[in-house]
Parts: sequence; structure tokens; C-alpha cells
Amino acid sequence: MPRQDLPRRAVDPVWPDEGDTPTYQPGKNDLRCQWRAMVTRDPALLTSASPSKRKLMRVARIVAVAAGVFVLLLVIASVALRLAYPPERVAALVAEHVSKVTGRTFRIAGPSSMRLCPNIAVEVNDISLSNADWGSSKDLLRARRVAFELSLPALLHRKIEVLRIDVKGIELALEADGKGRLNWQLAGEQKQGESSAFVPAPDGLSVADAQVSYRDARSGASHQVSVASLELKHHELGNHVAANLAFVGKTWKLDGDIGAVATLLAGTGKWPVSFHFDTEGAAGSVQGEVGIGPSAGTIEARVTAKLESAEALEPFVAGAQKLPMPVDLEATVFYGKKVFRAESLTATIAGQQVTGHVSASTESSPMKLQVMLTAPVIDASRWLANATPNAKAKSRTGEHRQLFDDTALPLPALPDIDADIQVKVQRLVVPGMPTLSALDARIVSGPGVLSAAPLNFSVLGGDVRGRLDMRVRSGAEQKLDAQLNARSLSVEAADALRGQAKRFNGGRVNAELKLTMSGRTPRGLAASSTGSVLVSVSDVALAGTASTLDQDIVSRLLDALIPRSSPRDDLIIRCAVVRLPLRSGVAQIDRSIAIETQQIGVSASGKVDLAKQVLTLAFVPRVKKGLNLNVSNLVQMLQLSGPLESPQLTISPMGAAREAATLAAAGATGGLTLLAPALRGDANQASACEQAARGVPAGSKIEAPAGRLVKRQPIRDRLNR
Repeated sequence: MPRQDLPRRAVDPVWPDEGDTPTYQPGKNDLRCQWRAMVTRDPALLTSASPSKRKLMRVARIVAVAAGVFVLLLVIASVALRLAYPPERVAALVAEHVSKVTGRTFRIAGPSSMRLCPNIAVEVNDISLSNADWGSSKDLLRARRVAFELSLPALLHRKIEVLRIDVKGIELALEADGKGRLNWQLAGEQKQGESSAFVPAPDGLSVADAQVSYRDARSGASHQVSVASLELKHHELGNHVAANLAFVGKTWKLDGDIGAVATLLAGTGKWPVSFHFDTEGAAGSVQGEVGIGPSAGTIEARVTAKLESAEALEPFVAGAQKLPMPVDLEATVFYGKKVFRAESLTATIAGQQVTGHVSASTESSPMKLQVMLTAPVIDASRWLANATPNAKAKSRTGEHRQLFDDTALPLPALPDIDADIQVKVQRLVVPGMPTLSALDARIVSGPGVLSAAPLNFSVLGGDVRGRLDMRVRSGAEQKLDAQLNARSLSVEAADALRGQAKRFNGGRVNAELKLTMSGRTPRGLAASSTGSVLVSVSDVALAGTASTLDQDIVSRLLDALIPRSSPRDDLIIRCAVVRLPLRSGVAQIDRSIAIETQQIGVSASGKVDLAKQVLTLAFVPRVKKGLNLNVSNLVQMLQLSGPLESPQLTISPMGAAREAATLAAAGATGGLTLLAPALRGDANQASACEQAARGVPAGSKIEAPAGRLVKRQPIRDRLNR
């Protein structure tokens, strides 16, 4: 029927074109009233509408009816569900099935309630799960409130399928009995082929305000972790976890993926983990697998850690503030019941990289430790930057300080482990020491025994090869066996380390040392030294002025023996040899100390006593270039005596008497007697250095000086007249 033929009504809507919004005449009722009028008072309006409008209104009526029916059914189902499964019954079913699956007693002591929106859930209060029969506490788990979100289809089939668990106020007590058993390994009763009525693998888990403790019965160690919040969401490969923890006074954030909870509770296979953690000043990651069931307590993972400050280590490491920072660590770690390995280890400490591997095993007694580390460059000053320097001893005027004191050596008893540690460093810089290169050291230790062999490195332009064996036991003296062979070390480079005026040009040093020592203090070790020490120097020139020479024992000795008229700028020591045959800290010197220059050769005899820290040496010169040297100006015997750290050089009384007799004879012979000893000395005898290095033939000894010391200056004045 055309619109203009419609009878006039109290409500006269203006039909819009298809797709437009209806408009209304002013002063008429609202839209809802107009539609009610059209639908209820004048059905003819519907027949007069376009087909699309009629279809839309028909669908709207169907939807409205369906929604009403659904709401009615939901109300009926809710009432029926509450009647069929009251909260107490559902709670009892949950408790029964949890007990059956876990094999532990699950108790609900508080009231229970049920909610239907947004999902069906049962909320219980004051629950507990009993501990293993060998556990130290009654319950493994206690919680103030737990809400179980359940699957309705499974519930209608009389099964409990947990979709999500929300826990608040939980106390979890984890334990290991030291025999491979863990109290969280659950083994419930289930007949073969029977499907479980309880599926303990929720799609989500939320934990708030939790306290987790762990105790190891074998070591007695215990740890506490506070969990402020934890969210677990299920995905195809396992679960995503995000947590905020408090451990040893630090707040930690954890985010990553873990394996299925059902796999963990089943106690079989391996449980994958991949997560990132961080706290103030530290961050890291773990990606690998954790063993469960028979392989419980094992882990194999790639571990990374980055430490920006030592504060993160303070709860774990005593004196962490002294450790160098920052530290970047990366390794493949395997930890088993009695084995630990860190393979492909890369550590960057204070900007210096170290690579290698570490392993430890307690499968047998004593514990075994193996370490292999290599580094291109290590500057120890960067690692010692945070170390607290030792307080310097206050020097007092006139205070006599001995070379070897009675301060106890900081050598604790060696631990009862078998260790094998190898270190290779291309360049090692230690404050106060010359730079070492090509360091190759291996330290092997056992209960009370330590050996460093080989101990090889290059220093001062030469090479050093050695070994050190040490026996240290609690309450006993340390015993040391040392061997050292040094070749072609630079004297000039060693002199430059003093940072003072230059004293030497050129020169090379060779040294051989074989000593056995015992004691608790440096004095005790020196007093017990038995063995041999051989040091030889060649082709070193003395540099500096006469005032500089007077500061050095060798220079003062040569200055006293060589006439003043001889040139000083080109004074060259062709060779110098020191051979100390030590026995209980005492070396009897029989021409085993010698110095040769272009002009003279000097041999020494006497005694070096390391126990008393004194020496007494007599130096006798012998002319080498007699035709160019005024022999009458030579002092025939000098004596070096006193404390090791500050000996005094004087003219020997025996030498003074010999000089007086020689001067008297010279007056009668015209001076020929002055030349004879020197000329005879060079004629048939080996050089002083050769004699000192290989030893003196039996029967040709020089007596050690004795008697009162006489100042040398008057004798020199007489000789220069």
C-alpha cells in the first residue's frame, strides 16, 4: 500500500531510504515508542515496509527470543549445578582427586564457595598438602586461599579439569634428603589404563604473597625465597612465567618459558627452561634442561651473566666489594649430583677476557678440581683496583729493619682436594713487578701438597724456567723446594724498574737456584735454606757520576779498589759471579764471589749467614791490565761486613798490614815488588769469574779476615803520595 494512503496515526514515522537512519516529525514520541507502535498497534506497517526491513526485524525478534531462552537456561543450569554440585561437594571432589594423583593428603580446613562468572570456579580456604614421610615438616604446602577455575564439560562428566589456579598466601617447604629423593616428587595411585579424573595441568597459575624454602639434608644448607607475584600461562610448548622474587635481600625479576607443569609433577624425563633474570646491578639468562625424576638435581644449560656492580654478589660472596667489575660471563654448564662442568667458558673481567673450562667432581674422595684458563693480556692493576691496600708500616728514624722478618706467612693449610690448574697468559702486568710474557704455569695440589711445574715465562728480555713444590699442613711448618733457571735477563731493564737515576748500561744476567726451605716466617725459611744459588752477570757498564756510584755496593767496591785517576764513565764489568753453597742458611764463601773489569779482577771469601742476616766478605784484587795501572795504588784487601740490608765497606786489618810490608819492600827494590804479585796472579791462574763459577780447587783457600776494622781513607792517602 502506498505510504500516502496509510491512515493517520498518533505516531507517524518518516521511513528513510534503505541504509539511512529513520527521522521523526517534531513533537512526536521517541524511537522506541514509534517502533512499538508500528509493531504492536499497526501490523500493517510491517507489511508495508521493504523486504530488507522486514527481514531485519524478524532476525531481531529471533535473537531476542534466543537470548531470553539462553538466560533462562543459564539460570536453570546454575540452579541445577548448585543443587547437583554444591561448593562443599566440588571441594571434596577436588581434595579427593588431588590426594589420589599426588599420593599425599590434601586437606581443606576453611569454608568453600562457588562462582559462575566469568567461569565456574571453586574457592577454598586454609588448604594443606602433606609432606613426604621422610620430610622434616608436616606439610609440603599450605595456603590461605586457593581458587580453582574448572571446565564445565568435564565437570558434567564427573571429572575435575582445572583451567586456572589462583593462590594467595602460600608456604612451600622444599627438601632434598641427600640420597636423591626430593619431597616435591609426587607419585599417586592410578591403575593402568584408567584415565585420571583430575588433570593437574592448568592453563594458568597466579601466585601472590608466597614463601618458598629449600633445605638440603646432606649439607644442612637452607634458603628462603619470597614471591611477591608469579604468573604462569600455558602455550603450545609449555608455559610462560613472569615473577617478582625477593632472595637474600635482593629483588629479582624473572621472565621466560618453562616446561609443562604436568611433566614436572610426573617426575620423568627432563624439564626445559629458558628465562631471563635481572636485579639491581646484575642480569643473566638460563637456557637448557633440568632433570626430574631419576635425574632430579641435574641441569644442563647455557648460562650468561652480566654484573655491573659487586652489590649483587654481596649476599653470596664475602668481600665482594673488592672484586673487579664489570663482569660478563658465558658458559655451558652441566651440574649433576656429584659433577660440575663449565665448558666453553668466556669471562670478561674489568674489560679483560679469559677463556677456558672448569670441572669439579665429588664422586671420589678427595674432591677433584680441574681448571684451564687462557688470556691474551691481564693487567692485574685493573683487577686490584677495588682491593683495600695494606696499611704501610710507619718508618721511624734510626729503626733497623731486617731483610727477613718474623711476620707469619699468609699460607693457610691446603684444602683436601686434588686440583689441577693450568694458566696461560700471553702478557701479564703486575704492579711493582716487571712485565711477564708467555706465562705457562700448572699448579697441581693434593691434601697438604702443592706443586707448580712447569713455571715458565719471559721477563726482562730473557727466559725463566722453574718449579716450586710446597708441603703445607695444619700446625706444621711449610716446606718448600724451589728450582729456577733464568737466562739472558737484561740488567739495564731491571735497573729501569727503580724509576731513579740510571746506574747500568747493557748487561745480561743468568741465574740458577736449587733450594730446600722450611718455616712459617721469612726468617725461618732463610735460616733453613739448603742448596745452591749461582748468579752471573756479563758486560754491564756502570753509568752516572761518582756520587751515584757511591750509592751502590758494587760501585763503591770498585771505586775503592781502582785508583782515582782511572776513568769512570767507561767502567765496564766484564763479568760478576755470585755462587752461594748454602747449608742451613749459611754459605761459606771461598772465592765463589768475583768481579772482573777491564782493569782488575776481584775475588771474595768469607761467610754469608742468612739465619743471623749478616755477612763478612774479604775482597782481594788482582791486576788484569798491569801495564796501564799503577799497582802501587791498589788496596790489597777490602772487607764488606755487617747486616745484609746495609753492609759497610772498610779496609781489612790484614790487608793494611800487607800493604805496609809491601811499601817497605818497595823502597828497597824500586817498586818491583809491587808489580810482582799482580803479574804472577794473571800468569797461570784462571779468571776470577771462572774460579767463582766452577769452584776453587782444594788446598788453595784464602783465610777470612778477622780483627778490628780500620778506616780506609788514611791508607789511600798514603798510597796516593
